[in-house]
Amino acid sequence: MNDKKYYFSTKTKVKRIIGISAILLVLVCIGLWLYMYFSSREENLYKEYLKGTNYEFLERFYDGQSGNKFTYVLKGIVYNVREADNKVIFDINGWDLDTRESLYFTNIELSNLVVNDDTAENILSNFEPVNLKFVFEESNLTSLNIERLSFTDQEYDYVTKTLHNFLTNGYSSRVEEADYPDSLPVNVMNKDGKISVLPVYVNLDALSGLYGLGLLSSLEENRFDFDVDKYVKDSIERIKSESEKNGISELRMPGNCTLIHDLRELKIYDDAQLDKLLETFCNKGVYEAVFSRGGYANNFDELNSFVDSNTLDTDYIPWEGFESLMYLPDLYSFSKIYGEALDPVEVGNVENLVATAILSSSKDTQTYNIPYKTLCSLSYSIREIPDSNSIEKYSKLLSELGGILDNYDDDRKLLESFEKDTKSGLKCISAFEDSSYADVKNLMESLLLKMYYMDIYSVADNQGNFYNGLWTKSAEGYQMLTIEDNVRYYNLLKEMYDKK
Repeated sequence: MNDKKYYFSTKTKVKRIIGISAILLVLVCIGLWLYMYFSSREENLYKEYLKGTNYEFLERFYDGQSGNKFTYVLKGIVYNVREADNKVIFDINGWDLDTRESLYFTNIELSNLVVNDDTAENILSNFEPVNLKFVFEESNLTSLNIERLSFTDQEYDYVTKTLHNFLTNGYSSRVEEADYPDSLPVNVMNKDGKISVLPVYVNLDALSGLYGLGLLSSLEENRFDFDVDKYVKDSIERIKSESEKNGISELRMPGNCTLIHDLRELKIYDDAQLDKLLETFCNKGVYEAVFSRGGYANNFDELNSFVDSNTLDTDYIPWEGFESLMYLPDLYSFSKIYGEALDPVEVGNVENLVATAILSSSKDTQTYNIPYKTLCSLSYSIREIPDSNSIEKYSKLLSELGGILDNYDDDRKLLESFEKDTKSGLKCISAFEDSSYADVKNLMESLLLKMYYMDIYSVADNQGNFYNGLWTKSAEGYQMLTIEDNVRYYNLLKEMYDKK
């Protein structure tokens, strides 16, 4: 009897457990169904309410719901701001931060809406980097918060650490460059998903790397334990090795003397280190031979006339790299380094070299106007001349080039040109970041910020190695992680940040 009772009790307990489990399972399923229903309903609502309005483009920028209010947040560059029929209308280059897509939305209308306790037309200006927060009640836009984007302390610190890691960690062993010490960074490219060494000459890489390290170490909070002598020694040996492979006996890459001058101005490296670099990269005899060469087809007056009478061509892409333009700032840097007066004949020679390079390239265009890449390269070379602002003929030419950008009437094409060739775009930012033209200055600051959100990221290769930094793109279209561009970007950011 006792056994039967015990058996019956155990059986009952089992049934109870099964029953309770079944009830719990049903409740979980109901809860899951309710969650999916309301989640789906919310998802459908934030899309449905935008349909048929001027704001359908906001769908991908959905940020959340509170009650019957739906919020959308969009970062980007406002352009083509205008007023019509008591409405503020603008276009925006919006950034999808998840996919790193640069998108263009046009004819966005705002009417009878108070924005940040002010009117939209008093807040929005052309080429303004903004954070827009739209709040809707169903399909009605009830509020819009507009904030001007600027770099935060955290973003600046992130770029600083990213550059430091890139310059000091080295990628040589990762991309099978066993001939180079891994203490030196190398340029890499991402072509069709394959990471490989970018096949470019490396003179400027060594000097740019040293300049970047100098910028970093000039900040008290960013001083680091780094063997500069070894870096200089390895850089020089690497350059000589590359030169021998290419059958080059004299190192006369344009831009070298300019970077040596910049390194001296940092006052970070000692005289012995600078003398070694000077002998290798800005050798007196080698560069005197470059500057004394004449016989070029065009002269500087022809270049001035060409710039004065033409507009921007955003369609034609020159094949030239325009490296030779940097001999002009080299000439002025050379004069300061060696303490020698400028020779008017040499100045004329190098100016004619620059004029010939620009005019011969632009003859290939159908319009004979100035291609975007050409304008950025020329403007950068002029801006890099030491004390160029105090030399009237150069400051005047740079102002005229800035005027070409300012007068160009297709804002979207201007923005798209930068996207297609961010390498040249960085040169334009360097040349015009403090332009006297308000729209041009706004554009350059906005593009610098856009690069932070869209172009600084990590790429992994097939072995799981990560390559992190500013990835730029040339007119050829493939992505590059280069020392020169990363240092140039950080230098621009540092200058902007120091002005805050």
